[in-house]
Amino acid sequence: MFVPVRDYIADWDPKTNRFRIVVHVSTSPQPLQLPVETPDEFVALMLMLGKPGVMIDNPTLDIRVELKAGT
Repeated sequence: MFVPVRDYIADWDPKTNRFRIVVHVSTSPQPLQLPVETPDEFVALMLMLGKPGVMIDNPTLDIRVELKAGT
């Protein structure tokens, strides 16, 4: 079941090329750390998280963006 992403934290250390993205969802007090293994994945997730309407499925960590017409 997809739930809204409330906010997120993103870290990247360019010297070691290590990244981390943690999201907070509306249905859980525990943050979820997303599996990010490449710079391309980091950029893709940052682009998605920058949009309104980001949803995440807690068990699978699948992410989708639900944009409404005109936004």
